[in-house]
Amino acid sequence: MRLAPTPTSALVGLRSRDACRAGARARAGARACPQSDNNSVTTDDCWALPYMATFDHERLDVYQVAIEFISEADLTISMIPPGHASLADQLRRAATSICLNIAEGSGEFSPKEKARLYRIAKRSATECAAILDVVRIRLPPDSLGEELCEQLDSRKEMLRRIVSMLIKMARRMEASA
Repeated sequence: MRLAPTPTSALVGLRSRDACRAGARARAGARACPQSDNNSVTTDDCWALPYMATFDHERLDVYQVAIEFISEADLTISMIPPGHASLADQLRRAATSICLNIAEGSGEFSPKEKARLYRIAKRSATECAAILDVVRIRLPPDSLGEELCEQLDSRKEMLRRIVSMLIKMARRMEASA
């Protein structure tokens, strides 16, 4: 009898695929996986579970910087004056798009498709940089202090770093295609 698989969130902390396969071979039938804390996971399903604990994109530096940029973008959005909701929404969507396209690209098998998604993420990062320029222009002159200018500059520097990494990743994928 096969038991229903459990959600991946309950499977963090599993051991290696080989250890799980060894347990599967040692126990015939639909017994609970020896590497799982949850008895609803069978030994037949168990070999794939360790790879669900972290996704490929979570190990990428560019993804981590892009996630950090989302937090910074949210701070910038909070400074945008009333009446510029479309600008705030555009920054929110573009910043999110960077992370989503990096994640989608890292999950692809085709180098050509990976490169295409990394280029899309790069374009979203470039769009965010332009939005920050527009924010600087649209903020009331009396609210533009030295500290705020430095914050906008540091956020643009994060975007330069993201763009640089994405260009290298896309070129590497295109070369291997």
